[in-house]
Amino acid sequence: MYKIPSLSPAVVDQVIDNIRRDCRDGRDFARRLARWALRDGSDAVLNVVARGLSTTMDWDQLVERARPGSSASTESLTRRDGYLLRAAGRIVFSHATENEHQQLARSFFDMAGALDGDRWLSLAEYRLRVQVLWVTGGEDLIAGVPIPKLMDDFERHFLTLDLMSLQSGVRSEEWLKYLNRYVFRSQGNADIVIGDDSAVPFDCLDAADCAEVADGPLVSVIMTTFQRRDEIIHAVNSILRQSWWNIELIVVDDFSSSDFASVLDAVEVLDSRIRVIRLKQNGGTYIARNTALQVARGEYVTFQDDDDWSHPQRIQRQVELLIGDPGVNSVLSTSLRASDALQFRFGGVAPTRTNASSLMFRRSALDVVGGFDTVRKGADSELISRLRIALPGRQVVLPEVLSFVRLSTDSLSRTDFRVGWSHPSRAEYWDAAKHWHGEVALGHSPKMPLAATERAFPAPRRFLGAAAASAEASGIDIVVVGDFSGDGAPGRMAWHLLSKLLSESTATVGLADMNSMGRTNGKLAALAPCVRRLLSEQRVTRVLPGDELRVQLLVVTDPALLEFAARDRWGLAAQRVVTYCPSSPLVVAASSPWDFGDFSVAVKQIFGSPVDQWIAASARIAEELKQLGVDVARDPMPMASFVDPIRVASRRTLRTPVIGRITGSDKAGWPESLADVNAVYPDTGEADVRIFGSVRAVENALGEVPARWLHFAEGAVSVDLFIQQLDFYVHQSCTDTLEQPCLDAMLLTIAAGRILIVDRVLEPVFEEAAVYATPKDALVTVRALYADRDAYAAQVARARKWLADKTTEASLAEALVLAP
Repeated sequence: MYKIPSLSPAVVDQVIDNIRRDCRDGRDFARRLARWALRDGSDAVLNVVARGLSTTMDWDQLVERARPGSSASTESLTRRDGYLLRAAGRIVFSHATENEHQQLARSFFDMAGALDGDRWLSLAEYRLRVQVLWVTGGEDLIAGVPIPKLMDDFERHFLTLDLMSLQSGVRSEEWLKYLNRYVFRSQGNADIVIGDDSAVPFDCLDAADCAEVADGPLVSVIMTTFQRRDEIIHAVNSILRQSWWNIELIVVDDFSSSDFASVLDAVEVLDSRIRVIRLKQNGGTYIARNTALQVARGEYVTFQDDDDWSHPQRIQRQVELLIGDPGVNSVLSTSLRASDALQFRFGGVAPTRTNASSLMFRRSALDVVGGFDTVRKGADSELISRLRIALPGRQVVLPEVLSFVRLSTDSLSRTDFRVGWSHPSRAEYWDAAKHWHGEVALGHSPKMPLAATERAFPAPRRFLGAAAASAEASGIDIVVVGDFSGDGAPGRMAWHLLSKLLSESTATVGLADMNSMGRTNGKLAALAPCVRRLLSEQRVTRVLPGDELRVQLLVVTDPALLEFAARDRWGLAAQRVVTYCPSSPLVVAASSPWDFGDFSVAVKQIFGSPVDQWIAASARIAEELKQLGVDVARDPMPMASFVDPIRVASRRTLRTPVIGRITGSDKAGWPESLADVNAVYPDTGEADVRIFGSVRAVENALGEVPARWLHFAEGAVSVDLFIQQLDFYVHQSCTDTLEQPCLDAMLLTIAAGRILIVDRVLEPVFEEAAVYATPKDALVTVRALYADRDAYAAQVARARKWLADKTTEASLAEALVLAP
């Protein structure tokens, strides 16, 4: 049985409602779920998949249906349910650790195919469907799966080649003729041949003789190696057989054990153009490459991985472009992904890709950019990007296939990539590099010395050497778990909590970013710029999945973040866990769906400790927490604690007042009748009405967005900038329950010096900080305050004083028991 964390049905139902509200159709809903689960490594999302198929079905029942021979496998399901079944297949296959799990993934794909004939497969789903069939023994069924129209002819050739290899083998004349005709000869390159002197077809790759270019500038080819056996001989020979004869091959051994000395000796005597450098300690690929760059004599420099194969014309194609066009600063070529058996099957990715190790540039470029970042992985992409930014001219990627990249199981990158997923450390490294590249674009030096002792930008621990990672990991006292990627309520609260910790405490602080459940676009959202600056300045440290750390205090900023979190990804162990509770623990809210029981289990499984103390956002929430028998901090810490005054000039310069609001997630967030909606937010020109948030939420509530309203989608502007456009934030609804984004926006309205107008049922929340009106007199109140500048200013002053009183410098330190 494929076991997953069980979650509260109420939470799952609310999440389904939230996501469907913003989806175009069932296909969009299913793909968002799959991307979300793959992004976060979460099996818990499968609860949503199962309940999305039927409100009476849970995950275990769906697995039973998927068992071979089940008579009820597709009973009561419709053709459109195939989308969700494929989502389940994608998630299970990506997370599969056993053959049984791979077979389960295939069963889900088979069920979907039985419902719709596989006619609505996307290109990525088709690639994965092929991969699933291949690894589960269903190769004979691949030809019957309809190929999507989006697949181009070039990619189809590789599928044909794989199917041909099943019939005749990769050494057959038929297979080789097809490969050369449609891949190499069609691109103007020499045919390849496959020898029969090895049991491994990849290591038999060779090519027909090419015309040799004897004269030309020297090209330095750098190959680093570690504990590599016979594969390196094949890689070296592919360089020695290049049509561009004037090369030097610098092989740098990264301190392999003595068992590999004979292999290096054999490499050294293959050709007089080879030089072998044996390092005295292991430092990683990029330190080894920098060592070679210091001794390289060529006018041009390129690289070769020690288990790949380069076509004889690769170096010639690249160097001739650099020689012939001074406007080109660097060149890369395209490679084929292939297994040892020369099969090109792929799971969700194309068979070709840009070959990062084929990078070629003029040796003089090193005077400008220096060398590689001295991390363990990822630095080739960073240098490629830095060359584009720092050097005049352009970078070119040749479309011709000029190398085969071996898909091996021992590559450093294999643990960082799965179908539809990459380790968050990859995104973190790339985002940190981009932040530095932005400074380079503004005039900062792009040079990274070949023997650098200080980092230009922070890197994840798993990218550093063991000693560096250990040193950087020491001394983190507090880790804040939050969504640091946006300017909505969760992101803003996490940011202000982090800021206050830095200002109120001398403790060393780290952050663990967990995207909120609403971010289902399939990618980890980039950190907010303000957070990225803190990391760049090394005022805080980012903690990533897999980082093994013990911390004194871990602060969870929203229990909803852990509801669907992967239980086995994090390596944090906390002595104390404190949780800030922004919403009711008794009611599942649309804006922050979570369940107290789910969270209690998750926090212990993920961080190894139960919650020691809760901090409530309001007195009501504190009372509810006490009903559940947990330890609650003495005083609530309201959301206002995380809102700083925004110093902006009044914008009251127009004849018509500007009113606006954040959309509610459902109809309950709006006035009860359409007549009241029209009275509060007129479509007549009496007020300039501006709305921020999901247009689908407005359409669900009102039917359509009125023509005169100005609508801002999430991400179009920040919440801050939206609020600063307004004169009045007017919130009228048929309920006294405030969703967290709405509360956040109201507090920002006060901080920005704008007036908040709400229904009197919210008076216990805002006291003198708001003006109270019914739907019928809301617009009259707006006009009166807009016409009376003194009354407007007096209300702004009262509201800001209320906010200041709610926000005390000591509140956070006291709540976290950090004060002396």
